[in-house]
Amino acid sequence: MRFAHSYLLIGVLLLTGCSADDVAEVSEENGVHSICICSRIYIPVCGSDGQTYGNPCELDCTKRRAAPDLQIAAYGRCGDPDELQSIYKEIPLLSKA
Repeated sequence: MRFAHSYLLIGVLLLTGCSADDVAEVSEENGVHSICICSRIYIPVCGSDGQTYGNPCELDCTKRRAAPDLQIAAYGRCGDPDELQSIYKEIPLLSKA
């Protein structure tokens, strides 16, 4: 019985961990089982399409689903080039090498 509760809890946590927008849908058009799960941590990036994405993972999901040429154009929100630049420099994993 404990295992059933554990599995139920894990399932609920996984399902509430991402929005429907973060999970690529399977359709006859794409024919792939492409699941994309991103954290909800807000570290905005500006895509080469001029759209602001909540974090690099969300941009990558859009790239894999629908826009293979999409790239990170800038770190921070689109149209606000100075926003979060200092934060990206302080986080080694996110700074440009």
